Amino acid sequence: AARLGGRLVDLELDSLPGRQDAVQQYQFAALNRHPAIVAEALVPRLRPEVPVVMLNAWIDAAGASANPVALWRVRDLALHDVPEVRLHVARALRRHAEPETVPVLLSLLVDDDWRVRAQAARALGALRITSAARPLATAVRDRAWWVRYRAALALAQIGGEARDLLLDVSRGSDPMARDMSLLVAGLSSAAVVEMSEV
Repeated sequence: AARLGGRLVDLELDSLPGRQDAVQQYQFAALNRHPAIVAEALVPRLRPEVPVVMLNAWIDAAGASANPVALWRVRDLALHDVPEVRLHVARALRRHAEPETVPVLLSLLVDDDWRVRAQAARALGALRITSAARPLATAVRDRAWWVRYRAALALAQIGGEARDLLLDVSRGSDPMARDMSLLVAGLSSAAVVEMSEV
């Protein structure tokens, strides 16, 4: 870590927004070898007034690092005016297994933007949030196909009562929700895990 000083981390973080996704993933892996230095550099960057392209890249870096300090700051951006930022927040928070994250993700599950709702459902499933089972069952009836899909997968991931709710939806009167629930309920556990990661 001595060779990777704060200045070099700053340069890496500042170059992230202009990089292709594959290059960003490589940079995240390199940065993650120095979590304390990276968190110290990331936290002051995670501010709502930062240009969206840069902010999204830094939110993604916080998510990739799963650094609790950086993700606390990410959580504060869940009310950002720009839907793309809220989407990146929801995606990053699937790595933040803290009780305070749950109400944030539940609020994003009813966001005006369907992309945000889908990522919130995915995060709740990844974190196995049992208290989110009923909101997720409601989300299986969402007007957007991708939200229904992510919510159904999340219920299957959580299991137990959540899976029972998924089966209840499969017997309901909403044809789109019923079809999605039947599709996901028929998947093996391994398939649920694999599809949830995509």
